Amino acid sequence: MDDIAKEEYKQIFTMTSQLEQRMLQIFGLSLAVSVSIFSAIAVKIVMGSNESDLKILDIYLLLAPMLISIPAFSLLLAHRLDLARAAAYQKVFYESKSDYAGWVTRLNEYRKHSQSEGHDPMPLAYWSVSLLSSGMFLFFMISLSFSIAHLVVGIIPLLIMAKLQYSWSSVVKQEREKCVAIWEKVKQEHNK
Repeated sequence: MDDIAKEEYKQIFTMTSQLEQRMLQIFGLSLAVSVSIFSAIAVKIVMGSNESDLKILDIYLLLAPMLISIPAFSLLLAHRLDLARAAAYQKVFYESKSDYAGWVTRLNEYRKHSQSEGHDPMPLAYWSVSLLSSGMFLFFMISLSFSIAHLVVGIIPLLIMAKLQYSWSSVVKQEREKCVAIWEKVKQEHNK
């Protein structure tokens, strides 16, 4: 590997490390804010007032944590895709050049045999916040006999979370392979 290639490899490693660090910061901050908002609102509703005093706005505030967690989860998904692109680049332009099976190649092989991706704590944490928020929202809407149209509002964020979860999982299962295929095309075009 020449000096320029070594430098590029180091830059990719640095970029992926920074992305992972940023993901952890986004995750930690958004989770702390979401849980704090949920806790404050839940305490206000459950402890602070009688059911007869509850207004529909109070109940809608239970969905506020998802105004943080859904965009944060979307941002983490974008970063995860960036990581997949970088890993695919490393695999195509560096690890395929030699007989050496590097981290990316070995990780891909590991993932083929492991089912642990489904236990990723980031989506699970966001799902927990979303299910608590929507669950309490739906509980109070039903128990206070508000219109059924309000129930739909409590379900929509869960549908958005389901879409994000599917996309999150597909980055590892499908998007990574698509990225490898695209980088292979780029490599072929560059070598012409």
